[in-house]
Amino acid sequence: MTAAAALRRDGYAVMPGLIDPGLLGDFATQLDARLQPPGPGDPLTRLRASQPDVQQLRAAGYGSEAQHRLTHYPPLAAMMADLLGGEVWAQPRRFLRLVPPGPGPWATEPHQDYRYVQGAIDTLTAWIPLHDVPAGTSPLRVVPGSHHRGLWPVTDTTGGTLPHPVGLAPDDARWRSLPLSAGDLVVFHALTVHSTLPPTGPAGRISLDVRYQRTDAPLAATALLAPFECEHPDDPLRWAGDPQLRLPDPLPVVPTAPHPDVADPDRATSRFLEAP
Repeated sequence: MTAAAALRRDGYAVMPGLIDPGLLGDFATQLDARLQPPGPGDPLTRLRASQPDVQQLRAAGYGSEAQHRLTHYPPLAAMMADLLGGEVWAQPRRFLRLVPPGPGPWATEPHQDYRYVQGAIDTLTAWIPLHDVPAGTSPLRVVPGSHHRGLWPVTDTTGGTLPHPVGLAPDDARWRSLPLSAGDLVVFHALTVHSTLPPTGPAGRISLDVRYQRTDAPLAATALLAPFECEHPDDPLRWAGDPQLRLPDPLPVVPTAPHPDVADPDRATSRFLEAP
């Protein structure tokens, strides 16, 4: 099955071996050097044992040229252009995560990106781990076919930060875990329900989320804001530090609605969704 067919049917596709593991190693080395004093041992191992705060981690990511090379990696960019059927660009907000081992019910709570990203209905996320995430170590999880339901209703309150899609618990049988090797990635639709659990074992899990959309598709205004504290947080050409970032001209920016007020997008306009 092609990646496009898998996205249409399931809302996600696993792309084995798309990324050069050497690039992931460069990224880990650069992050380790930015976050910690020099020391012995493998940079990735040191990095996975560290506990930087979110702001430090994301700032280190934007200061690492390997993150920019990974974002614009030619096979990844070509795949996204093929999936979306036209010229694409990587949104400037990229989410680098280092999740320590449990305990806890969730690492990333169940959600659909569209409620928070908004803008283009066919926004695709590449979830890229920097290392092997085998079965049994709490890899990314998805609910196959969940994108065809549009926006799921969400709970009013949770014990965490995100309102969960109604009826989904950590042990729900609908979850499908996606074990990956270094160099693999998962691409999923903005309406696909996904989550992660805390890693098992002694090491943390580090991954990068990069979102892609067509250059002629709408972009929510908040997608231009820095995901870390910095100067000029509303000017991605300054805060991203990405020499390959090119904003579409014209840039079709649309207002961002509060999360609870986001309307179900018009599924008939999507390349990957069944119309209601």
